[in-house]
Amino acid sequence: MNRPEPLLATDVAVWRRRPRTRRLALIAAAVPVLLLAALVILEEDDGSGYPATLVEDPSYWMLGVVFGLALAGVATAFALPGATPWLAAGTCALLATTAPADAREGMVVVWGLALLCAAPGIADLIGVARQRTEAAGWPGASAPPVVPVVAPAIRAELYRLRAARLAFPALCALGGIAAVWYFAAATTSAQEFRATATVATGTVTALDDDALEADIEVDGRRFTISTEGVERVVGEQVGVRYDAAGRAEAVDDVDDPSGALLLAAGLLLAPVLLVREIRRRDAVRRILRDGGVAHTVLATWNDGQLLLVTADGDRPVARVRDVVGLQLVPEPEAVSSESRTERPVADVDDDELLRLAVELAHGEQSDEAPDASQAPDRWHRTPVTVVGLVADGLPVALRGPDGAWYVSEVGVLRPATSLSRDLASDQSTPEQPTPPDAGTAGSELGHGPRAGAAEDAAGPVLRLAVATGTVGPWLTVPAVAVLAAWWGTELHLVGLLFGTVLVWSALGGWAWLAEPSLRITPRALVSTGRHLDEHVPWIAVEDVAADGQALVVRVRETATSEADAIMVAPPSGFDVLPGTTDPRTAREAILAARRRSTTAAAPDQPLERIPRRPSRATLVGAAGAVAAVTGVVLGGGGAW
Repeated sequence: MNRPEPLLATDVAVWRRRPRTRRLALIAAAVPVLLLAALVILEEDDGSGYPATLVEDPSYWMLGVVFGLALAGVATAFALPGATPWLAAGTCALLATTAPADAREGMVVVWGLALLCAAPGIADLIGVARQRTEAAGWPGASAPPVVPVVAPAIRAELYRLRAARLAFPALCALGGIAAVWYFAAATTSAQEFRATATVATGTVTALDDDALEADIEVDGRRFTISTEGVERVVGEQVGVRYDAAGRAEAVDDVDDPSGALLLAAGLLLAPVLLVREIRRRDAVRRILRDGGVAHTVLATWNDGQLLLVTADGDRPVARVRDVVGLQLVPEPEAVSSESRTERPVADVDDDELLRLAVELAHGEQSDEAPDASQAPDRWHRTPVTVVGLVADGLPVALRGPDGAWYVSEVGVLRPATSLSRDLASDQSTPEQPTPPDAGTAGSELGHGPRAGAAEDAAGPVLRLAVATGTVGPWLTVPAVAVLAAWWGTELHLVGLLFGTVLVWSALGGWAWLAEPSLRITPRALVSTGRHLDEHVPWIAVEDVAADGQALVVRVRETATSEADAIMVAPPSGFDVLPGTTDPRTAREAILAARRRSTTAAAPDQPLERIPRRPSRATLVGAAGAVAAVTGVVLGGGGAW
């Protein structure tokens, strides 16, 4: 690699000038919120209620979507500031286009606010385009691109799917789907009811303690109607719709299902978040595949992030967060058994791995500490090579003084003013990082034993759960559907969401208790997990060690991961293999299965990765959640 050109203050003088995206995003997000708050305050509540003609008007129920988008904009101002101005502008535009006909003339102001909200987004696009243009003129910009050569463990960490980042968009989508389904079902049911209902005048005979419902007598029959929109008094004459099934509503104040459309905004928010995650992963893969122009800058670690300063030390350039592979040097008194795991598996013998498995299983801690004299120099105004520094929001790769490459998972940010001032003038005493061993950076050695399991399975309830966990959860799934159909008529939307999560967790946890630590299949050794199972091909199983308490399976390196080890030290009563609690017996069974396997016959065959698949606990939990929702739908849709 040619010597990278230093990036100086004169080079970044124009590049550094860009808008404060997060601050502008918060301002843009506040516009539709304040606008809607003003409309609510200024709206005259004459107590006339909500008649069917109003509730069934699209201009009315679209307000629920607008309110939902306005609140979502506040959340995205923190999670996705670049998209917030466009979301805020779209919210104002939706309000203007769906306003009632008699209010369209006053929507000129709302359209103006939409343009005002879009202004920060336009400024951000212009700023990024200008940064790209400036970066193209930096010294060395015409040199061949430098492709970072990262350790397999770091590459695997960067390519790994982030369940937490996908869970929230998935919840937004599920919430939006549930809200739209409920609104559509409630609206259709109400229209069918009103088409065949009898309209008559009744008399209010009683009010409940909260005055939210009233008993009314009409044509010799008694019904209960809502009084949330119109205040009623005993003896008042009220127009009522009712049918033979006992359903009734006041003519001037019907049930309003449009409040659920607040959640429907999640359907629009979910794609935004998913696109953000996809673009992030694509940007990381692009820099690993294609590289970019390399420059020399100074890097200082401070409070979990890196500040990049020009090579002459005069100007802060960018902040870099979530750099995979960088970590702080542990203090000697804080070193635990986990600290010793951050070493290549090949450097750890079988006896130490077996002891470590037991320590992790029982929460024990060793007093041994790593040799601090072997730690690399700490980063403080340290010269590093940066690749991919083009514009805000794009990830970068860094080559440290140890020669190892590290890559940020998220894009670079504008330096905070106070942090930039302190670190650029060398007045602070920040935390200092140590790049770990290049072979294991970004991940811990091996796989620990089952987390959260009890120390033993002596309790009768736990013994029963373990004994029945293989079949019991699957037999419970139909019962969940039946109970949901029975209780679904009284279940509210929030109750359905919480109930679904509860069923998923309970059935998944029950099935997980009965899972052995390992399973043998013709093609692979399966290391079971709470959510995902690792299917280790027999060609990747190098050796197996065991004693009376633990078992260790050594796994060869792949194209995306270093050599690893599966460490198993199950509590008393839990299986290592199905029907086997003794680690030594399990070792013989694993070695025998490996000898029988035809896939283990070519040990030099290249191996791309260790595949992961949903665990049985995840599958039965998902089946229970689907059964719960299906039961509620078949049972009548709930009391919404």
